[in-house]
Amino acid sequence: MIGKPQTISKWLQIALSSLLLVSEVVAFSAFPPDERSWEEVTADFIKRSGEGFNRTDGHRLKELDPKRAVEFLMSYLAKDKPERLRLEAIGALGCEAFQEAVPALSAIAKDVSDSEGVRARALNPGLRYVKGPVAFETAAALTTDKSRFVRTSAYFVLSDFRTDQALNVLETRVQSKGLSDLELGKLICALWLTEIPRAGQIILSNCDFATLPDDENLLGKYSMAMEHYRISEAQSIMLRIAQKPGCELSTYYALRYFSSFPREDAVPALVAFINGKGPYATENLFETVTAFSESPVITEKSKNTLRGFLTTGKVKKEVPIQMPGSEASE
Repeated sequence: MIGKPQTISKWLQIALSSLLLVSEVVAFSAFPPDERSWEEVTADFIKRSGEGFNRTDGHRLKELDPKRAVEFLMSYLAKDKPERLRLEAIGALGCEAFQEAVPALSAIAKDVSDSEGVRARALNPGLRYVKGPVAFETAAALTTDKSRFVRTSAYFVLSDFRTDQALNVLETRVQSKGLSDLELGKLICALWLTEIPRAGQIILSNCDFATLPDDENLLGKYSMAMEHYRISEAQSIMLRIAQKPGCELSTYYALRYFSSFPREDAVPALVAFINGKGPYATENLFETVTAFSESPVITEKSKNTLRGFLTTGKVKKEVPIQMPGSEASE
């Protein structure tokens, strides 16, 4: 995420965690101080069950002794080590951006004889946060790998470069034929995360939702991206998403998008959503309801209904909270 303070709703943190892989940076200031000794951390590292790497181990080892930490973690990269420990080591090296590990992580990612899980982890988070030409070249080359898991991990490495060069590679991939909805969703997410305005136009131009898919996961990512970039040309698609039943997350983002483009034909969907009992019924819709209630293109009847939501407190202005990790730069 962007390396400066920002505000975000609690539910949106959950939504983002479903979009950004498990490797997303977490601020350690959100947790109690880690006071474990070197011996305690290494013992914890070795006994982990492998259900998911614990980034706190790598962080604490780096705090204690960076040089010794990278040597310890890299000793577990070899193929003859248990895969769960290889995954733990790769995760720790990547999230702590150990430059010394870049050549080894690149080699693992390219090794088609290795497991796709290990190769994917070597990309994300292995190479995701180190930046540099090796990370870029490795990820760009692996966007066409035979393994979808490896390809999608490469997309997220590129997204974090936030450069036109990386965006061009992602644009080429999203223009590929035969992408599954799952892979297309990952590409939309990666394009969105580049934070480059042109990414929004790329998504709009290459995602044809003339017949909307039933995949709420895909629609959710698309509507989140359009809400972020606020592209006017997406209005017709976003209206259809807002009106699509049973898709709460994508509808929520579509309605937020329309705070920039108030229109009367979106009012019924907005009112129905607010009157519903979904988990996103009012939070963060204050901007949309306010914009609609003040817009000259909205009828007085609709305005009165929407103003009622504001005066009764059914739609409240969110009290922002700081997203854990937003104060830390990647």
